Amino acid sequence: MLALKLTLPFHVERFEIHADYLEIEGFKKFLNFVADEEDIIGRPLTGVPDNEEIRFAMKSKSRHVKGTPKRSTVQIVDN
Repeated sequence: MLALKLTLPFHVERFEIHADYLEIEGFKKFLNFVADEEDIIGRPLTGVPDNEEIRFAMKSKSRHVKGTPKRSTVQIVDN
């Protein structure tokens, strides 16, 4: 049996101290999110078209965060 270990480089020592985030009411009720122009469409089941989909306006806010990343954090760079 061959076991492979994948190591990804993570060279970010600190993040910015402010983060932008989208405000989605009832976020944990949905399994699938799709962006559509100015809205986000949330669906409870993946692969089921129009099954109780709910539209949310893209409302972003900014908040103060710790600059130290967690192991599960991925930095997204917007070009």
